[in-house]
Order: sequence, then C-alpha cells, then structure tokens
Amino acid sequence: EIAPESPVSVFHIEKKPKDNAGFYLMQRNRSIIPPNRGIKQHPTGVDNSLESVVAVVSGVLDSFNRKEFKEYVTKHGGRVVNAISNSVTHVVNDHGELGSSKLEVCALRKIPIVSEDVILKMVSDSSATDLK
Repeated sequence: EIAPESPVSVFHIEKKPKDNAGFYLMQRNRSIIPPNRGIKQHPTGVDNSLESVVAVVSGVLDSFNRKEFKEYVTKHGGRVVNAISNSVTHVVNDHGELGSSKLEVCALRKIPIVSEDVILKMVSDSSATDLK
C-alpha cells in the first residue's frame, strides 16, 4: 500500500526585485581600457609624498590599471584600499561611472572624487618641494 501523502504547506515568500544596476555598471567600466596607459608620464617623487593618502579606485583610470596604480601609490608611501571607510582620503576615477551608493557615501563623508592627475601632482609637487 502506498502511504497517503502528507499535507505540504506552501509559503509564498515575496522577493525584493534584485537591482543589477551595480553589476552592469561594473561590467561597462571593466570594458574600458585606460586610454593613456604607457603614454602619460608618471613623476617619481620622494618615498613619503603620498603618506597621507588612502585611496579607493573606482571606475577606470587614465593611464594606470588598478595594480599599477596601487604599486605607484604604495611606492610613494600611500595606501590603496578596496572599500570606502573612515580612513579613505580620496576616491580616484577618470573614466567610467561611480555607483550611486559610492557617490552618496563620498558626499556624506566629504571624500573628494579626484582624477589620477591629482595624485600625480601630489607626487610631482613633493619632489619640487624637496629641491628647494
């Protein structure tokens, strides 16, 4: 004999629609190649010229890939981190878009969104200062 089926209760769980905007933004940014990679000059400054800098890279830079930018900043005494926190001093972006949540956090914490040129100028200015 076959046992009678036990009653099954079915719960209807309402799912919040998934917002894929951040994913699509990331994919669009990922397809952009730094347009001046290997062309733009990167000044060499003193080792501690970026010691006060904690940067987050968002989007695409003008002449660095992310690994190269992290090496450059680290070489000059700064740090590159993956997420915005209280210690972040700059969000660096040249091409591509920033997500709305990053823009909101930057505005709340008063973190400047700058191009890589600002970081390069800080290094360049430090070497000019050392020459004086």
